[in-house]
Amino acid sequence: MKKANDNYKIVCILSLLKEREDYLNNALKLLNNAKEPISNLKINKRNNRFVYLLYDSLGQKRYIKKEEEYIAKENAQETYNYKIKQLILSELKSINYYKSHLPNVTADSLYDKLSPGRKQLITPISESKEEFIAKWEKAEYEQKYSINVGADYITEKGERVRSKSEILIANMLYKYNIPYHYEKPLKLKNRIIYPDFTILDTFSLKEYYWEHLGMLDDPEYATKTVVKLNSYEEAGIFTGESLILSRECKDAPLSTTQIKRIIKHYFSV
Repeated sequence: MKKANDNYKIVCILSLLKEREDYLNNALKLLNNAKEPISNLKINKRNNRFVYLLYDSLGQKRYIKKEEEYIAKENAQETYNYKIKQLILSELKSINYYKSHLPNVTADSLYDKLSPGRKQLITPISESKEEFIAKWEKAEYEQKYSINVGADYITEKGERVRSKSEILIANMLYKYNIPYHYEKPLKLKNRIIYPDFTILDTFSLKEYYWEHLGMLDDPEYATKTVVKLNSYEEAGIFTGESLILSRECKDAPLSTTQIKRIIKHYFSV
């Protein structure tokens, strides 16, 4: 399960529910054809080995020979898939029930819905989501090193980046109003690295790190990339969770279609 940003003290229950709901729906797709097996598998242990028996709907018993153990395996897997499917459907039903009974205004959204005049009179119990996002975006930091002023890689946000592919990524994030920092330093244990993009999910307030692997044809670049990715993992940041990767080489350049696919997978757009 993804964790909300530590600086945001109020747990957004809807965010957590959405993540769980997405996970369950994805799992359900894999189990779409799962059905309750016709036969019932029983397992006994005899002389330090397992003995498998199948009972049909009439209670007729059949011993599974050693060379037929694949039948027992198939039945066990079918039973497992069917039970998992039922549990997922039950949990999704519970999530939908909870969401349908939430009030229109929750404790963590009340302050945001107040009028500007009333807000001036109140000290909220926690920093609002909008305030947190605005502060995150305005945070100042020093990039790894300056970029050649002559480079014509300027994003729609007005930043200078190092490659055409990074322009595509930056502009797509900007298009979908997803806050990001370019080459913001990140301390991992005893070293500092500079992710290509540090991104804030405005729904969950979780930070992601996007590395674009743009020169995989270059052996030296590939080696440095492996070292960098290893540093992420050593710090508990893993691909597919908080770490996003895109890649390209000379004969397979990055496309806007790929970027959109990645953004829509990780963020609520």
